[in-house]
Amino acid sequence: MSLALQALDLDDLDAGPRPGGYVEPSEAAWNVIEKVVTPYFHDLERRVKLRHENEALEVCKGVVLGLYRAKHRGFELLEYAEDSPSELASHAVEIWRRRPRHCTFPRNFVEKYTPNWAWLVR
Repeated sequence: MSLALQALDLDDLDAGPRPGGYVEPSEAAWNVIEKVVTPYFHDLERRVKLRHENEALEVCKGVVLGLYRAKHRGFELLEYAEDSPSELASHAVEIWRRRPRHCTFPRNFVEKYTPNWAWLVR
């Protein structure tokens, strides 16, 4: 997913006047980023519903790590939607927490791979 996000550039930004009104660059950037991430959210939700605990955790970690890398490697669209990686990572963790067995997101993963997002384990 990280590579798919980094492959996005300003040509993918569909902002400007539309028949129904004007699409702001920030809204357009969010839309493009969400299109990349949404299939991973669906996969995570499916694994949570099936109670595939280990698989759900690995998918969630992959989503969080991909978003973290995209944010910290700085891709062009982030200048229009700079909060999107952290907000979408938070959403992935929220989906993962819907499992019947409640626990916090793995602290050791966050400390090692996403140290600037310590809030994920709170």
